[in-house]
Amino acid sequence: MIREPLAKRARTSKSSPPERQWETKDFNPNIDNSNPITRDPKQYTAITCAPTDFFELFFDHELLSYICECSEKYAKNKGNFTFQLDVSTLNGFLLAILMLSGYNDLPRRKMHWERAPTC
Repeated sequence: MIREPLAKRARTSKSSPPERQWETKDFNPNIDNSNPITRDPKQYTAITCAPTDFFELFFDHELLSYICECSEKYAKNKGNFTFQLDVSTLNGFLLAILMLSGYNDLPRRKMHWERAPTC
């Protein structure tokens, strides 16, 4: 089979993206009223909690256990069979990162991980 040069092949034209029709009206999302957080989110913003309490809303014990399990599997996959991680160590590490990134104000997030000395 002889192939034609690229210049002679028929080029397929890309279809143009669909044209958007913008509307100027209020957005009314479908809110699940069975969920207490979406029912009245203002009640959760009025509570004065420590930052660690808000952290624990998203990173509960079940999620941290799953992260530990996956981290250990990854380490074994990479040949490190002695690696062990428990929830308390991971929790301390994550909170340390939050504290470091909160107190050390840098222009860009990537700068937290740079090895270059600060000016």
